[in-house]
Amino acid sequence: TRVWWDFIPISHYVVPLLHCLIGVGNDILNKFRRIVADEIECLPEEEVEAIKAFRDAGDKVKRIKEELTMFKNAQDKGKEMKSLEGKIGRRQSRRSKLMAFALTGLAPSDSAVDLIEVSSDDESDTEDNGDELNTVDMTTLNPQMQSQIVEVNVEIARMENELGELKKEKKKIEVRLDDAKKFAETIKNSLDRLR
Repeated sequence: TRVWWDFIPISHYVVPLLHCLIGVGNDILNKFRRIVADEIECLPEEEVEAIKAFRDAGDKVKRIKEELTMFKNAQDKGKEMKSLEGKIGRRQSRRSKLMAFALTGLAPSDSAVDLIEVSSDDESDTEDNGDELNTVDMTTLNPQMQSQIVEVNVEIARMENELGELKKEKKKIEVRLDDAKKFAETIKNSLDRLR
């Protein structure tokens, strides 16, 4: 090898530790270790294959993590999921208010129903326990109230189906990630046993 700066005596050379701790130093060290492991070190073929498989598994885990992050942050997937969850929460809140009117026996005026519709779109996500649905006899309600409750239930069901499909897609990615992590861990354990 050639000396880059032969005018600096080796006794006066200081390793720039800060740079070694930052990515450049780590990259150089990792590359050096790979060269030593692949070209210089005499390892059994089984261990060499395990090391390569471990690197590949690590790369696969990294790619799947990136895919999951992209899914969560994507305009069309992750944001749609969050939007649907919010819409479902607002529709459930609206249904609860309609059911509260039904439980009191009062028939809300058109302006009160419009108020429910307007306010339910502005509210934050809320949980709906659904107990009101079991205690109200829908046939005793006036037709306007029935149609509004049915309409809200249909909207909720449609949105939950859409959300369910997105959650299935996200779950597939998460399962692949878990499988890749388990595989990498298995290879790491076998590599540790070889050493």
